[in-house]
Amino acid sequence: MISKRLRYFLPITAKFSIAGLFIPGFTVMPIIGLQMGLQSLGIECTITWNILWLVSFVGVIILPVYFYKGMITRLLDGTDTSTSSIILFNLGEYTLIQLALSYFITRSKTLCYASDGQNGIELVFTGWLSIPVLLLLSLLFDSKRKEIIHP
Repeated sequence: MISKRLRYFLPITAKFSIAGLFIPGFTVMPIIGLQMGLQSLGIECTITWNILWLVSFVGVIILPVYFYKGMITRLLDGTDTSTSSIILFNLGEYTLIQLALSYFITRSKTLCYASDGQNGIELVFTGWLSIPVLLLLSLLFDSKRKEIIHP
């Protein structure tokens, strides 16, 4: 039997999103850290951004599928998704969406060499743009959970 206290995704994601509204740059530091880490391995800066964007596009698709399969498995086992796993999913997907959206707003040369008067602030804006996508995913997960619990 499934726990009587179901953890719905949308309220947890909404609380997470409030933090994202006020501090959208909190995931920019790990993104920049990854870019600098790849660059320290001898990979040219613009190529590191292309690698990060490719990984983010793949991750944006794979992470929700993996999480959804885990959610179904836990529900069929009679358990529910923990709050901490929902928060970890939100953090990972938020970061991946933020990075993937930056591909459409900026260029790798701009991020590497601060040309065109930009200096990476566009990564903060993509953090704001990723919040509605994250909320929509949570709404989708909640509707799928209802279909599983109450067919």
